[in-house]
Amino acid sequence: MNASTKTVFALEKGKRGELNDLSIMYLLNTFPKLSTTFVLNEILQLQKMGSRVHIFSLARSGEEKVHRKAVALIERTVYLSELRREEKIRALIRLILRHPIRLLKSTWFVMGQDSDNRSWTFKQAIYVADKAIRLGVRHIHAHFAVDAAEHAMLASMLSGIPYSMTGHAFDIYIRQKLLREKMNRAKFVVTVCDYNKKYLLEYNPAFPADRLHVIHVGIDAELFSQDHSAQDHQQGRGPFHITSIGRLVEKKGLPYLIQALGILNREAVKFRCTIVGEGPERATLERLINESQLDSMVRLVGAQESDQVKTVLQGADVFVLPCIVAKDGDRDATPTVLLEAMAMGIPVVSTSVAGIPEVVPKEAGILVPPGEAPALARAIKAVAELSENERTAMREYGRKHVSVHFNIDNEVRRLAYLFLTENSRASTGK
Repeated sequence: MNASTKTVFALEKGKRGELNDLSIMYLLNTFPKLSTTFVLNEILQLQKMGSRVHIFSLARSGEEKVHRKAVALIERTVYLSELRREEKIRALIRLILRHPIRLLKSTWFVMGQDSDNRSWTFKQAIYVADKAIRLGVRHIHAHFAVDAAEHAMLASMLSGIPYSMTGHAFDIYIRQKLLREKMNRAKFVVTVCDYNKKYLLEYNPAFPADRLHVIHVGIDAELFSQDHSAQDHQQGRGPFHITSIGRLVEKKGLPYLIQALGILNREAVKFRCTIVGEGPERATLERLINESQLDSMVRLVGAQESDQVKTVLQGADVFVLPCIVAKDGDRDATPTVLLEAMAMGIPVVSTSVAGIPEVVPKEAGILVPPGEAPALARAIKAVAELSENERTAMREYGRKHVSVHFNIDNEVRRLAYLFLTENSRASTGK
């Protein structure tokens, strides 16, 4: 029995009932957001387990499309950017009366920080701290180690309620404001892959390794099942269908996909390609598609809600995500869409960047060096030339891999176990 299984087993046997008494505050930068559906799924899974999750978001995402599962949560979400002045004043008065020493120490800490928005952040953190106390929150958790984590750290300092945070990608590689401070003051820190853990321990060598936990982004593989007999039938008709899904930003490496498609086109490989997502690189991709004379074969369909994403994946013969490390150092850690594609039995082609090798085993896909369009073209062509038996084996291995190692129920239970046990230690002084 591995450590992950033991953790889940312990929660099932000894702690599960306590989840009904667990009141957690989730602090987010924006909610809801299509590109961070994994956060929504984590919250929903905690609620399913019986926990009370209070969602506080710095701002609304402003996206036109909203995941249908998020609609009911939006009404109960507190948006800090929309707080009235009198609400902040009342929160400040209550903290002055309840925790004057904490308020004084926290004020002194904030005054020592060189930040243009420190006053704005502190005022919001005062409200968060007061609200957490009045809601009976036992733990504060922030997703992404940036602004939301700074609010969580300050709210913890003001209230005495422990906090933790999950670090993903840009928030630990690019925007490192107060990152060591946030880590050191947290009860524990979570990240999504061993690659990130190694980086964070090198970045902050004084941080205890036993307080840094790898908890994967999990999915419900059953939600991504499909009729593979129908899929196989479709694969015998029409051009080979290549799909890619992600924000149109540098780190996704999509120009290399267009270059690879140009190579395949010159080699007379018949294909069509659907790219789902929106972002600042759209104009660049449109220009590359036009210059490569791929207009009739490649479609940019914009951002899609997750149910629409699933529909696109259902018609795919291969899923391609050619991630790179961006010029500013940004990178993807473990793209969730790779898990979703494998859960649907779709062979994947990606790159050996960050935690992707931890996600994609060789039995379920092909990884190539980042930024190499010819290698990407060869990998796509290799998938297109798979025999029926080879494709079936790849499909079955991918689904099993996701179900075992990236099961959302198991991963969220491990997180819930940390919420429970770490706070139990805090309350008993251990």
